[in-house]
Order: sequence, then structure tokens, then C-alpha cells
Amino acid sequence: LMEDFPKQTIQMKFSKETLIKIKKEPLSKYYTIQTDIGQGSYGKVKRVRHKKLGEERAMKIVSKQSESSQNEIEILRRVSHPNIVNIFEIFEDSKKYYIITEILDGGELFEFITNQGTFMESDAAILMKQILQGVNYLHSQYIVHRDLKPENIMLIAKPNSGKKYSLKILKKNIRVCKII
Repeated sequence: LMEDFPKQTIQMKFSKETLIKIKKEPLSKYYTIQTDIGQGSYGKVKRVRHKKLGEERAMKIVSKQSESSQNEIEILRRVSHPNIVNIFEIFEDSKKYYIITEILDGGELFEFITNQGTFMESDAAILMKQILQGVNYLHSQYIVHRDLKPENIMLIAKPNSGKKYSLKILKKNIRVCKII
């Protein structure tokens, strides 16, 4: 019977943007809020645990008042690269966005470099390659990172954990370039 039907190929394209919707449901339905990770001019970051999966993640809390937060949300939803922090979900209430990302326990690249004492050129090359691959991806998407510095680059895990020098660029202060 199947021979009677013409063979057709259906091509479907999914972007990360279509898969990550902004949820208006209470965050507490899905996550347990744990400890503070950090705070800056951008907002607060807390460690959270997914209730069903048991996975630890990071939650960035940003105010809706700034125009840049809306821009950042739109960029976060469409960016996907191994050297850029991964976003899982976004929640919102009347005043804030709650951005759920992967947790990066390795600390800031800045801290790592200053605590090293000596730093081999070969190790620096490994890190630079990952940074440049991430920046190249952003630029290919017409996105610029306007605050690229060691404090905005995180190691995925502590260097003594067996993962040697894997890092992710945080998505702070990124903007879409307008092409004329």
C-alpha cells in the first residue's frame, strides 16, 4: 500500500528560539531555589535545582525595567554554541525575568589565571581557541559581546576535576549588530 503514495521529504527547521518560550508559570513549580552564586549590576544569580530532573542549574534574575534586558532575552533564546553558556528556560513575573542556565562550577577565568602562578603557553592556546570559537560564532550571528573579559568567561568545572580547561562565555552585555 505504501508504494501507492509518492515519497516526499519534509524538511523541518527548529530554532532554539522557537523551543525556549518565556513561561509565566511560577518558577517554584519547577525549581527549588538554593544558594546565591553572585550579584552584579546585571542582577543576581542563584543556584537552583530542577524538581523533576534533580539537576542543578543557575538562575539569573534581571529586572524588566531596562530595555537591555529584553534585548538580552531575545539574544539568549537564539544563541547555541559549545563555548557559550547554555540557556534552558526563561520565566517571568510582572517585574523580573528568571533565566535558567547551565551551572558553571569552575569559577571565573580571571580567578583561575591569577591563582595559577605560572601559566603555560600551550594552556593559554587551549583557552584562547575556545574563546575565539565562541566569539566567532557570535559574530557570525551578527552579535557582539561588548564586555568580553576574563570575569565574564567561566570554566565549566574546576581544573582538577579531569576536564582540562573547558570554558563558556557568559552572555552579559551582548547586542545585535544592525546591518545597513
